[in-house]
Amino acid sequence: MINGIDELIKEGDRLYDAGDYDGALKYYDQVLNLDRSHAYALYSVAWTLCKKDLDHESLEYFSLAVTAYSKELESDSNNALSWYRKGNALSMTGDNQGAIACLDRSLEIDPGNIRAWENMRAMLSTSQRPKKALNCIEKALDINPDSAIMWNSKGLALLALYRSEEAIKCFMKSVEIDPKYAVAWRYMGTAFFNSDRHEEALKSLDRALEIDPRLETAWTYKGCALIALGRIKDAAECLDRALEIDCRDANALNCKGFTLLANRKYLEAVDYFDRAINIDPGFNHAWANKGDALCRLGRDKEALDCYEKSLL
Repeated sequence: MINGIDELIKEGDRLYDAGDYDGALKYYDQVLNLDRSHAYALYSVAWTLCKKDLDHESLEYFSLAVTAYSKELESDSNNALSWYRKGNALSMTGDNQGAIACLDRSLEIDPGNIRAWENMRAMLSTSQRPKKALNCIEKALDINPDSAIMWNSKGLALLALYRSEEAIKCFMKSVEIDPKYAVAWRYMGTAFFNSDRHEEALKSLDRALEIDPRLETAWTYKGCALIALGRIKDAAECLDRALEIDCRDANALNCKGFTLLANRKYLEAVDYFDRAINIDPGFNHAWANKGDALCRLGRDKEALDCYEKSLL
């Protein structure tokens, strides 16, 4: 019999880490039955609902967690972990500036929190401040130069600045430290792809997928690299794998549409481009590809409209 808030939290966390999200929620809910304003329980419920793709419900709990952590910090303003979690919760509610301020405060208190540095980098990048994001990561690497996560983060910051060759070196350093870091292999593949080094991109992406076969974006970029190499059939198979894992990946939908376009299946291609555009209405490449498919169907007026939208 599990009793007491600490034990309930511990069991909820164990189940969450094991991927049993329904089980984790039962324990977090028990904590909230004892204390409706328990900040960590609210925060944990929010992340667990995210894992279950219940975005609307998770947003409500992230907002409640922000309020609860704000109250905690009134009595203990030097709690780095509370600032960190409040920042994460704010980022999930869309308040990037508030999130950056909280993460900055957390790092003032505890500069050794690698995850806080990475989240700060992500927030700065989202806020269209890539140079600040790079400066942030370089500070983190001064503190911990042997962090695979931070070298990966520096690579991401450089990618955002269109400095792919420098990014590749950072991803290489990341996997040198941690050879099983699938995400770094995946982003190395992206950097090679951006540099038109498609064979090298394939090798990196294959390594990522050896480590984590469910790394959906690696399947997507492998498909992109195969398209660039003219291997349309192989690309389509990779993109199908990506869409099995995440049917709402706009990039995978667009690339899958391109493989259909290459095989002269124009109506099917239009359907995939439409699905990509419904998810991301500003997806210029999908609009242009849809225009190409419509043009081949003789629907020139509709094609022209798509080309115009691709230029916005």
